[in-house]
Amino acid sequence: MWHLRSGNINQAIDAFTEAIRLAPGDAHSYLSRGIAYLEKGFADTAFEDLDAAIAMGHSLVRGDVLGVTQVRLQGSEVVRAYWNRGRAHCLLGDTYHAIRDCTTAIRLEPRNTQAYFNRGVAYIQAAQYSRAIADLNEAKRIVNQTITSVSAKQIESCNSRLPEQIGSPLSEAYWKRGHAQLRKHDAFHAIADCTAA
Repeated sequence: MWHLRSGNINQAIDAFTEAIRLAPGDAHSYLSRGIAYLEKGFADTAFEDLDAAIAMGHSLVRGDVLGVTQVRLQGSEVVRAYWNRGRAHCLLGDTYHAIRDCTTAIRLEPRNTQAYFNRGVAYIQAAQYSRAIADLNEAKRIVNQTITSVSAKQIESCNSRLPEQIGSPLSEAYWKRGHAQLRKHDAFHAIADCTAA
């Protein structure tokens, strides 16, 4: 996972491929390699890995069966697999399945901003602008609520270590929502959101 976090996506893919070779039942490796493929823009290959991770996550249990260690996804990992597979569907132009996977992620974890954000993007692609705006608003609301629930002291002590996911999706959510509002011919709100981004 270190390679992926440090931006060495090719090395991450190689490391996860080797992990899959050594433990073909490890859903974590499929999930991680699928995310790495998404970062490279290989949505079709990412989809295959994320689909395998979800299938394993639902059907396998931790243990040793016939000498093969099988590791199941749990909790937020399952949610992460669904919204990333939704992202892959979206990149492949399959908005129906993108919306379905992101909806599953939201059902499993109702405060998951990435699932709302990705479903909002899929709704934009499907020309369902009101739904897109609603999802992007919800992603923004959750992020703002999370940020305001942190005390000033915690913000000061952690300011330099805040993950990029907190700022980046919020800015992109404003931009995407502005884009959707423009498509609805609401120039006033579109300009306000694009300016806020």
